[in-house]
Amino acid sequence: MKKKVLFIVCICSLISLSIGCSDDDGWKKVAFQDFILDKTCQWTEFEKQKIYRIDSQTDLLNYIECEDNKIPQIDFEKYTLLMVSFDLPNPGYSITKKLTRNQNNYLFEIRYKSSGTTQPAEVILTHVAVLIEKIEATSSIELSISKQ
Repeated sequence: MKKKVLFIVCICSLISLSIGCSDDDGWKKVAFQDFILDKTCQWTEFEKQKIYRIDSQTDLLNYIECEDNKIPQIDFEKYTLLMVSFDLPNPGYSITKKLTRNQNNYLFEIRYKSSGTTQPAEVILTHVAVLIEKIEATSSIELSISKQ
C-alpha cells in the first residue's frame, strides 16, 4: 500500500512539475525583417546596448546619414524600426536575433557566437536593426545581448 501511495505522489508531482515548467508562458514569436543600410548611408553615433524605437521618418534622420540626403523611406504607419548598436571583440562572430511578445511587452534578444576562427583583437561596432509591424506607443521593449 505504501508503494502505491508513493507511486501516486510521484506521478502527481511529475505532472504538476511539467505543467509548472511549460514553455507556453504567453510569449509568442514576432516576425521581423532585417533593415540593412545601403552603401550610400551610415549609422550615426548613438548610445550602445540600448534599444531604439523609431516611429517616424523625422526620428530616423537622427540616426542615419546618407549621401545626397537619400534617406531610406519606411512606411511608419505600418512599421516600427528597432535598432541597437554594440561592440564585438573581433569580426569573427555570427549574430542571431529573436523577437517575442507577451501582450504589450516585447523582448529583443541578440546572441553572438564565435565562428571559431582566431582573429586579432579588434573591437567592431555592430549595428542591428529590424522592421516589425507597427507597435503601440505604450509598448515596452526589453533588450538582451549575450554571447553564446
